[in-house]
Amino acid sequence: MFINMDKESKITLTATNKQGWPNMANSTFNTFRQSEHSLCDVFLRGDDEMEPIPAQRHVLAANSLYFNAMFASGFVESKPDHREISIGGVDTEILSFIVEFLYVGSCRLPSGTMRRVMDLLAASNMLQVDELSRACTIYLEKCLDSDSALELWLSAESCRVSDLAETFKKFVQSYFRSISRSQRVLELDLQDMAALLGLEEVNLGNAANEDTLVELLLRWLTNNPKALDSNLLPVLSKICWSEASQECKDKFREKLAEISKDSSSESFQAEEVFDISKSSSLNQSFNRNFSCSVCAIEGLQNSRAGRRCPQTSSMEVADIDRRTGTVLRQWSGEFKGGYCFLQYHGNLYVSSNSYHRDNKHIDVLCLSVADVMNANLKVPKTRSWDVGSVWWDLFHKQEYAHAIDEERGIVYLCGCASHNFPALPKQVLKLDIENNDCTELTSLPAVRAHHTAIVVEGDLFVLGGEEDWSWSGTYNPVSTVLKYDWMNNEWKEVSPMLDPRTNGAYACVDGKIYASGGSTSVDHSRNVEVYDPSLDIWTKLSPMSVPRDNHRLVAVGKYLFAMGGESFTEEDGACSWIILNTVERYSITEGCWEAAWEMAKFRQEIMAFTV
Repeated sequence: MFINMDKESKITLTATNKQGWPNMANSTFNTFRQSEHSLCDVFLRGDDEMEPIPAQRHVLAANSLYFNAMFASGFVESKPDHREISIGGVDTEILSFIVEFLYVGSCRLPSGTMRRVMDLLAASNMLQVDELSRACTIYLEKCLDSDSALELWLSAESCRVSDLAETFKKFVQSYFRSISRSQRVLELDLQDMAALLGLEEVNLGNAANEDTLVELLLRWLTNNPKALDSNLLPVLSKICWSEASQECKDKFREKLAEISKDSSSESFQAEEVFDISKSSSLNQSFNRNFSCSVCAIEGLQNSRAGRRCPQTSSMEVADIDRRTGTVLRQWSGEFKGGYCFLQYHGNLYVSSNSYHRDNKHIDVLCLSVADVMNANLKVPKTRSWDVGSVWWDLFHKQEYAHAIDEERGIVYLCGCASHNFPALPKQVLKLDIENNDCTELTSLPAVRAHHTAIVVEGDLFVLGGEEDWSWSGTYNPVSTVLKYDWMNNEWKEVSPMLDPRTNGAYACVDGKIYASGGSTSVDHSRNVEVYDPSLDIWTKLSPMSVPRDNHRLVAVGKYLFAMGGESFTEEDGACSWIILNTVERYSITEGCWEAAWEMAKFRQEIMAFTV
């Protein structure tokens, strides 16, 4: 199928077998029918008052099974004197596109009209114009991204295009977190909002719980106070109220009372809604599953034979069930060329020129994971930043240890984490992304390499790494943990880890820091421990199944996922280093590790995060 956008901003949908579609005779007949209706023996009328469309029966019958059956049967429409035929369920404009396609194998629609293409798909399915159906399907699938998914899904449901509706529904489920924050959600009518809240599986990242759905409903009601004049049960019954917290339900009641008072709704009966926990009609729970996408990107690779390969810019994603930790689905994508990446607020920020030190500006591309899945790097979200912006520091200090405070919109750069540079600065920067502000904090007390920085409930920690590193190749892994004292603007040591580790992996769950693997001064480690900042105590946990160095640890619900990294094997008394593609899962509740899945590529020094 060929899709073309011409200078008049038209979408051209063309048959996949264009060469074998219309012959010269059909093209000539099309010219005849468009000029004074020459040789036309039938007129097609749609579901409106527009002028009927002239056509020739033999052309329609030759290219549509629907019209073939109509004209070759004994139906009244097959009689020569029955010249005007009404096609129910299709408007005249859509019908004109179909007739044009039947004659010349292509049709042109105004651009930016995905809904009209969906209407055209539904009509071509009904009239059994398979090539046009295929062309519409390919076009709509190419349009699919996080901005269009909701509209496409609802349109496909409305037009009863079941196959596409299921495809688009899965996309909406996978990227529910970003879609639910869009302005388009607030513009939905009551029926569509009920459909959205009724999804049995949604991806809300690490914010996944029923309270998030209640907050979404509340935002929608705030934006649509007139909905209080309607029957709210269709949307209220789509919330699993038994899974929502009491605090959330109380907030819902209070806010709903304010909305009803401000809207002066006469038909709204507050008492029918407020007592949610006791109302059987509002407490029909269904089994909603919450998922979270775990993304892995970049990394050094090797083959199964253990040979190292260059850095990769490929990306792969696994959608995880937050309650069970199991993999629901996997997919992967590929970036062409060299890029630098930063994950922030559920998006992936990409720069292709961050290492060009002579540049005076930097181009930053903002991608949702949905954009990446569609290999859509040409999205209109690119900004060019000069040397005075925080983005310049973010991408030109890639070697620094990054710590992201998502809640406050702050990124911390805590000393250079790589010993590939002769001067290892101890500098610590606080970057306010939203306000484009950079503040220098007190430097680290000593030079470190291969350490990690992490934010836990607003507190900034620096863990492990190497001190007293020298270019002679000797290094000294440390167990030291530093915490920034905001009151006195200085770094203070807290309880050290039980094991010294460099290139370790860390994750935060429920205000606690989990540390895994890395290297000691002797060997790669598979040890795991957890730190409780409120008690200033480290506790040893079950070790991973294999040693992992330069891996990543990602938290999803009550599970930890150790991904990739470098390890070693012993065969015939000889030790060989290998790069891993395995992922293992730790259940915080049960305290044990088990195999989770295998990545498509072997990776170490990867970037991994949840969305």
